[in-house]
Amino acid sequence: MTRKRVNKILWHGNDLNEDGSAKAPSVASYAGALDGLNPGELYICDADGAPTLFMVTDGGRVVPIGGVNSEELKKLFIRKDTNDRTPFKLGVGDKLTAEKGLQIGESFVPGIVTGSGGFFDKFANGEVESLIIRRSLEVPELRFNRVKIELGDKWNAPGTGIFESVEPDKDSEGNPLMTGTGYLKLEEGEYGAIAVGDICMGIFHSENPSDNASSDSDDSAVTSCSQVSTLVTSP
Repeated sequence: MTRKRVNKILWHGNDLNEDGSAKAPSVASYAGALDGLNPGELYICDADGAPTLFMVTDGGRVVPIGGVNSEELKKLFIRKDTNDRTPFKLGVGDKLTAEKGLQIGESFVPGIVTGSGGFFDKFANGEVESLIIRRSLEVPELRFNRVKIELGDKWNAPGTGIFESVEPDKDSEGNPLMTGTGYLKLEEGEYGAIAVGDICMGIFHSENPSDNASSDSDDSAVTSCSQVSTLVTSP
């Protein structure tokens, strides 16, 4: 219910609590009394360090209006005018822009050997501990600052590729044979570097365990690796 009543309406003071927050006035001892705040009136704490408005609710309580108590707001919102943080998860529904860089972890120390933490600067230069890439890595240059060691085989050939799919040949009874047609996995604009008559060698894991080698071997012509099958063929 809206009421129109003439009273002192606004009054002010600058009393603060021990913690520096605005001190709320008491409720008037009776309707219209000047010793406290009446319903419909406002108390203005004009202390420079804690400006706050107070009102009386219909339940007879004196409360700050609309959460203007700055100390209470600091507990609920992340500041935009100074450094701030939250210990909780922070979701971003759209693009996240870091104009001066993005630090990962509580601290960052640069360096290949003694460094720690992670950081991406404003030019998109990144320094992290490690990367796990599930699909692919495309780079114009790879640099190594240590001796390069590779465990296993290293093949150098003018033509290489990955089979995207294979159609095995079948015998008269429909059983798959160890021959068939393989289709290279090619990216847009890429062409196969394997020609008819080339001698090709590859490895794959057969669903039939008997097709896979039981141990490693190398006779200088064909290399066999344990648990996989080695294929030598001519397209």
